[in-house]
Amino acid sequence: MNPNSTRTPREVEYHYVLTMKLDNGSLVSADGNVLVPPDGDRAGILNYARQVIRKDTGMDGIVTFFTCGPSKLREGCAHG
Repeated sequence: MNPNSTRTPREVEYHYVLTMKLDNGSLVSADGNVLVPPDGDRAGILNYARQVIRKDTGMDGIVTFFTCGPSKLREGCAHG
């Protein structure tokens, strides 16, 4: 963050990791970064990550693992 800036950032970059068991029984993982509003919630990030897997595989499934947090480690994880 720019120390001279007095404005609050409009979006925060979060890193997510998602693993799903697809309808065909295979396990698929996705990870990446997504920009979210400062008051964004885990459900929105989870839905985004599920869409990434759906787009790549053409299938849906059951979430077996999900985690997310701010990309900058020094910020900590406000959403679990």
